[in-house]
Amino acid sequence: MNNLLPQHRKNLIHTEYISRLFLIMAVFIIVASFFGALSLVPSYIFSSTKLSTAEAQYKELDKGQADKIGEEIRAILDETKNKALLLKQQIVSSKILISVQKIVSVKRGDVSIVGIDISPLVEANRKVSVRGMATSREALVRFSKDLGTVKEFKSVEVPISNFEKSSEIPFVINFSILYE
Repeated sequence: MNNLLPQHRKNLIHTEYISRLFLIMAVFIIVASFFGALSLVPSYIFSSTKLSTAEAQYKELDKGQADKIGEEIRAILDETKNKALLLKQQIVSSKILISVQKIVSVKRGDVSIVGIDISPLVEANRKVSVRGMATSREALVRFSKDLGTVKEFKSVEVPISNFEKSSEIPFVINFSILYE
């Protein structure tokens, strides 16, 4: 039956098949990345409690018996403190990874992200810049509104003009990430 169709109809059917295939692959990748991010939550909770416990124990020991502890025990405590600081840095980097995954999960097919810049300066309130291309002005506005709906992302700013061309719009979106 396919042989009886005109050539342009065959091409249309082939193009539709390929687009459906890519759509299914994209949905699979998004679902897989969501579950991958979700699998990080238990280890994040475990490491957070472990860090807070280690810091509390260190403060308790350091407060009352700092003068009585020998040099060997002090070296062990310092090593534990350094490990706790390293663990804290890993928690911050996992928060950044989760934030990037949230940005990517908000993105739709009509917006492509070229780069994400996250400022390393402030731990609780990081500045983020997302660079990319949008297929239309409406797609860019929808993407910026979707970013604004994420509770950790505050003051989403996208400078776009009403006179911007209708297709392939380069953009830079700036916002802040508030960590709790």
